[in-house]
Amino acid sequence: EAGNFPIQGFAAELFKTALSKLDKRLREEGYSGRGPGKELAILTQFVHDEFTLMLSPEIHPFKIYSIIKDCCMMKIEGH
Repeated sequence: EAGNFPIQGFAAELFKTALSKLDKRLREEGYSGRGPGKELAILTQFVHDEFTLMLSPEIHPFKIYSIIKDCCMMKIEGH
């Protein structure tokens, strides 16, 4: 009955890993921080395998796109 459970479970783990990497990278790059005026990029909503990211107009979208791409594309050994 739940034949796709292993695939969905694995996909969920990949999504969590990607979000964790993205959050860490945004903090390292100085786009996300604590306190008023320090958050230029905010992860606002998570639904299944999607997320919403609010950006300050100061940030060029292509810069964030490259960060998201780096964090979300993963090589899995054996695949």
